[in-house]
Amino acid sequence: EDKNNLVGPDTGISVEKTDKKIVINNLTPGKYYWLKIGYHSAWRSKEGKIYQSLPGFMIVAPTKENMTLEYHPLINSIF
Repeated sequence: EDKNNLVGPDTGISVEKTDKKIVINNLTPGKYYWLKIGYHSAWRSKEGKIYQSLPGFMIVAPTKENMTLEYHPLINSIF
């Protein structure tokens, strides 16, 4: 079992995850997806919007079929 594939092969959606990057492929633009990954305001994406959901996870709304989320904490941009 591939632990990086958070969605499952039956959906056609694939997810690759590292500590600072999440790449999600084969999404439907305009549809909302709930990610069981801890939300932090340092997550950024140019391919859609990221929202906080309960209990502390994320909801993403992609504008393209593929979405990349990158973690850019403020502390790294100060120093």
